[in-house]
Amino acid sequence: MAAHPQTEPLRSPGLPRRAFARLGEVRPIGAVVALVGTAAIVVMALVALRLVTAAPANQKLLVPSGRHGMPGWMAGPFQGWNSGRIGFHELNRLIILMAALYLLVLLCSRWIPTWIAIAGAAVLVALFTLAPPMFSTDIFNYVAYARMGALYHVNPYVHGAAAIAGDPSVPFTGPMWLHTPTDYGPLFTLLSYVFVPLGVAGAMWALKAAAGLAALGCAALIWVSARRLGLRPVPAMVFFALNPLLLIYAIGGGHNDLLMALPLIAGALLILDGKPELGGAVLMAAVAIKVTAGVVLPFVLVASSQRWRILLGAALAALAVAVLALAAFGPHVLAVLNLLQHHDQFTKPLSNVPGYLGYVLGQGPLTPARHHIFQLVFDAGALLLLGVAWRRRDWLAAGAGALLLLVATLGWMLPWYVVWVLPLAPLARRRWVPVGAMALTAVVLAIQIHIYDGHGERLERALHAHVHPQAGLPGPRLLERGG
Repeated sequence: MAAHPQTEPLRSPGLPRRAFARLGEVRPIGAVVALVGTAAIVVMALVALRLVTAAPANQKLLVPSGRHGMPGWMAGPFQGWNSGRIGFHELNRLIILMAALYLLVLLCSRWIPTWIAIAGAAVLVALFTLAPPMFSTDIFNYVAYARMGALYHVNPYVHGAAAIAGDPSVPFTGPMWLHTPTDYGPLFTLLSYVFVPLGVAGAMWALKAAAGLAALGCAALIWVSARRLGLRPVPAMVFFALNPLLLIYAIGGGHNDLLMALPLIAGALLILDGKPELGGAVLMAAVAIKVTAGVVLPFVLVASSQRWRILLGAALAALAVAVLALAAFGPHVLAVLNLLQHHDQFTKPLSNVPGYLGYVLGQGPLTPARHHIFQLVFDAGALLLLGVAWRRRDWLAAGAGALLLLVATLGWMLPWYVVWVLPLAPLARRRWVPVGAMALTAVVLAIQIHIYDGHGERLERALHAHVHPQAGLPGPRLLERGG
């Protein structure tokens, strides 16, 4: 793949004093923009601090796993930092402020000193990593599935957490998933067994730490990949690391999508660095954590001149994972291949982008016919992007674009699914990819705001008679979602 002409960002080695001294070497407008961007990062950190310190006292709104009472170990290091009650309207204002500050940082990112961007990303990731599990019960689903297999020898690909109803992890799981077998890849399930000896509390915090470290690892790999491609690393890194959906929902909730994203970007970097077999194997590891990463693989194979070597590495890794998975879980593990089909059965008005846009435009909910049309849109778009990847030899842009299109057309979409797109989007050589990721972020944030200001509940009731028939299945309460 041809690299961009090398363009170096405004950056300064050494101590902060030297970084600010460097600002005097550029035009005054550059110094002003750098200070504005720095101030925006600082305010983002203050907003984050308000959210995470309010979480222990606002569990019904912010920590659904603690809805029936939050034990001290779940509150974590912010237990004694109670910053007071927080309501739906303030939550909306804070989320909107985070989004506006994120956009401001992106606009200023070319001039922000390197050390400030890195420190800001590290602080924000750390704050949400140390927060209680926010806006989702998924992390306790991970814990329960692991304990099912490791302690009770119950196959998590056959049974839901109800099969171990007496286990101490079950009261913290989402009610929707009690009878739902796991949809996560076998590599993630086996890795989660490692945390079982830590107990429920230890496993939860270990998984949260893993999500935070994976986010930092992705940011570092994006930085290295941007330099490899001749892009400015600061804008690419903050595009990923400061995204409010990533921070508040993916890291705040401790979601395994970040564990998928890490080998996804690592595999991409290995291929760019001329290590196709290893890159293919690492990409397959991402698929074995969550199968949606597999969307990228066809684009890599179509566009790369070393496709057979990449395919060899991916095939060997897939064989190793298959042997392990079949030995551990039997043929039932193959059910994860139907992940997207399973998600679509839970179609609800505020659980997908097409349904929400239909509501905003006055076109009503996502009906089965419209849902089918959007599935065809994804299929056609993916084929078109495969052609683009073949002709332009640009699998990064095409693969990221396919993931973007997938999230935008799913019948069941959750805010942390934006993580599927974020690692590759800032590295794409086609501007429409990061712009599309920004647009997707804006729409998903708008959906959350409608939920939190009460419109979501009214919309669900108003459209109840017209929703996809399968939406009548037991569904998540608005603030107790997972997946």
